[in-house]
Amino acid sequence: MSIENEAANINIALVDDDENYLEMTKMYLEDNGMKITTFSNPVEALEVCKKSRVDIVLLDYFMPQMTGEEFVKKLREVNNKTLIILQTGFAEKKPPIEMLTNLDIQGYYDKTKEIDELLLLTLSAIKTIKLMKLNQKQEIKIDLLNYKKQFLGDLIVGLVNEAKDQLLAISIANKTIEKESNLFKEENGVINRSNNKLSELFETINFESIEVATAGELINAINILLKNKKNSEGITLKYDIDVEEMEKIIFSTGIDTLIYVVVETVNYFLKKGIKDVDITFDEDDERCYLKILNSTTYTKDFIKTIVLILSGNEAVGIDIKDGKITLSVPRKGSEE
Repeated sequence: MSIENEAANINIALVDDDENYLEMTKMYLEDNGMKITTFSNPVEALEVCKKSRVDIVLLDYFMPQMTGEEFVKKLREVNNKTLIILQTGFAEKKPPIEMLTNLDIQGYYDKTKEIDELLLLTLSAIKTIKLMKLNQKQEIKIDLLNYKKQFLGDLIVGLVNEAKDQLLAISIANKTIEKESNLFKEENGVINRSNNKLSELFETINFESIEVATAGELINAINILLKNKKNSEGITLKYDIDVEEMEKIIFSTGIDTLIYVVVETVNYFLKKGIKDVDITFDEDDERCYLKILNSTTYTKDFIKTIVLILSGNEAVGIDIKDGKITLSVPRKGSEE
């Protein structure tokens, strides 16, 4: 793989008060396929690193406005992910190993040596970042699987209880039919309704395999999943949607993600004492929308859980404004 491919999407900041060094080093690294942003003022560079994603900082150790050590100390207060390579033109004034370790600095470059050494150090940092990102993705996948395992475990307990009720209704109906043949039609209706409800239950348990769903089908799945909450805790789900739109608005991806978010949000509302939940559906030329209209504040833990759920499908968008949640997915055939 070429350096340019390795360095794709890697943001590198070069911080040095020597303008000539900045220009020369930037040119060399960019000729080798890297994306470099230069700063002659470390204070300005620090603010950028705090607010934006900077993967690697090539940092001069001795600068008049702020030393490299001061820079890293302040950066590490808010950011421990950016990799740091310290640089100095004074071979006799190398930064102490203890400082490099304590501030989690990944490398040191002596400017009196060949610049190829800086290239190799930077390439090593890039490879480290690639591995870190891969590891992070794997950790997110594991966290998402654990979340789903817990969610589905709680779901199955509730649906099994519901299934027991339907099976009991079927059993009673069968016994009645055996005793009173003239009640066959009425009791047969009970059996059919119970069988239909059982089918819905088992389809809902398997909601992760649903690829396409109308707004009406989503409403039905959400109602079944939250039935126990509605019965035991008195929550009311209000859907603002016309009958025609229930079949017209079609979600062609991310069905499971939408359901996870809605159920998680309703459970969060219950913890806050909110029992009336307003949900509506909409669409435009590009996307279909599910909106939870209740206004409230959300904790960091709740947002973290929602971000985790959304990691399972990048096509699902979310917007939280004034405490209201809008989920969206691309319409089938629309250009993203």
